[in-house]
Amino acid sequence: MNGGTHAALGFASGVAALSLQEAEVYEGFVVLSAIFASLLPDLDEENSMIYGYTMGKVSPNVRRYLVGGLGAVCMLLAAFFSGPFFMAGAFLLAIPFTGHRRFTHSLLALAMVTYIADSIHPDFKIPVMLGYLSHLLADSLTVSGVPWLWPMTKTFRFAKLKTGGVPDFLIGYIALFYALIEWYRM
Repeated sequence: MNGGTHAALGFASGVAALSLQEAEVYEGFVVLSAIFASLLPDLDEENSMIYGYTMGKVSPNVRRYLVGGLGAVCMLLAAFFSGPFFMAGAFLLAIPFTGHRRFTHSLLALAMVTYIADSIHPDFKIPVMLGYLSHLLADSLTVSGVPWLWPMTKTFRFAKLKTGGVPDFLIGYIALFYALIEWYRM
């Protein structure tokens, strides 16, 4: 799926999360956390929306060192602070060493990101989990599928939609329409 569709699904996930919990933090942050999480699995793809926003025109080789270095720094910080830094470091360190739609598109990565979000603030746990999960489910509808059980290499797919095709955009528009209506009704 394309980045716009993932962002729309993240928006819908954030709005859905608000209906599932009473947030102590500003509702906009809850929704933004879900949108961010819905884009996060594509951090390993240089043509993705999140890569463009975070890495700009950094070459893939330099990006590997930047992301890996940031992961190492997080793991060092874990020695002085707490588990979320270790988990964030492990997540970031795995990205440069696995290909696209490998580690970041797995249940393991979903669990790690959910743990990190919950450690930051419990109000972020559900929206981040739903946003990240929306990405994995959407990519499971594509020809490439998703390796849900990574490091096992088997990929799972529920359909064979083409990324950037009409169904891709239709899913994004439906999610956006749903999110806007539900957001307005809150």
